[in-house]
Amino acid sequence: MESAISLREDATLDEALEAALSAHNAAVAELGPPISTTYEEVMERAERIYNARYKAKFEPACLGQFVAIDIDSEQAHLGDTAQEALLKLLRASLTASFFVFKVGSEAVFDYTPVA
Repeated sequence: MESAISLREDATLDEALEAALSAHNAAVAELGPPISTTYEEVMERAERIYNARYKAKFEPACLGQFVAIDIDSEQAHLGDTAQEALLKLLRASLTASFFVFKVGSEAVFDYTPVA
């Protein structure tokens, strides 16, 4: 179940991300038992998506930025910080399984429901 993220107009990035993660947790909980996906499977899928669809485009132009990859829709969301990229992703899909990378580096973190 997708739902909007409620924020004050003057919310800081940290407050917005906290609200988004809270909404994410609630939305995922409404879906029922989580799918059985391991951390390694999520990371590998995100890396495959990134390498196939985004690496050539992002690495020359966006080094140092962060990209959040939604492994379900295969959409990428760029931000100057990991928080900004993740917030963009969660605004697009509250129930997404995701991985966050620093463009040109290894994965930063994920936030995926696992069994």
